[in-house]
Amino acid sequence: MKWQETALEIAKEAFDQYKDDEEEAIDFIWESVDGCENVIYTNEAYETVSDARVTDYYTFEAANIELIEIGSDHIGKGETIDDLITRLAFLIVNRKAIDYYYSILKEKEEEEE
Repeated sequence: MKWQETALEIAKEAFDQYKDDEEEAIDFIWESVDGCENVIYTNEAYETVSDARVTDYYTFEAANIELIEIGSDHIGKGETIDDLITRLAFLIVNRKAIDYYYSILKEKEEEEE
């Protein structure tokens, strides 16, 4: 499954389970993204990063900035470039899932008005 589809599915699950409880929904998203194949499998992580850079540069760049801000933008002792790519893939899918969650939340609130 492409990373955008994964992010949307996770966002829908978060909304279905937690509705407008944003804190719980965001926690759910973090945990779900942390175990998704677009992040945990190295080849998939590379594909996620590469595709995001081309098809969703806004999300790619925001995740890259976040990676730098949290100090995870370097290869630590005992790590390889794969570890860095995996961290960036996580931030990409996570950010997109959160964006989707807020879009769903806004849509549902507008429907209720």
